[in-house]
Amino acid sequence: MVVVEVVEEVVVVEEEMKVPIVATGGGDVCGDEQYQLTIHQEPTSTSKEWSVTLENHTPCVILNVKLDCKGFQSRTTIDPKIILKQDDLCIVNGGERINPGQSLHFLYISEQQFPFKLADQSVAYII
Repeated sequence: MVVVEVVEEVVVVEEEMKVPIVATGGGDVCGDEQYQLTIHQEPTSTSKEWSVTLENHTPCVILNVKLDCKGFQSRTTIDPKIILKQDDLCIVNGGERINPGQSLHFLYISEQQFPFKLADQSVAYII
């Protein structure tokens, strides 16, 4: 079963209707593992500070992104619009869309680098 949800209004382009949809399940053009949000992090020049960039290098819209954050703690406040920790998950961008080419960035302070991992996401594409 494929679940479909309209994520924005219908757009007419060159006499064709293009509707971005969210699709879940294998085999969809944006459903492959290659269409995942990438997570890159590195230490900054400040002691115990880490820089994290979440990037969408895919041709698809990514939304409803959740990271596995079990055990994550930062000694500095992170903008909850970018990362909101809820129990063992971190909600990215408030669950809203991350467009192709878009990136989000945040800093955190910790004794060691935290191993952020993608827990869940949805993808959208034009049909």
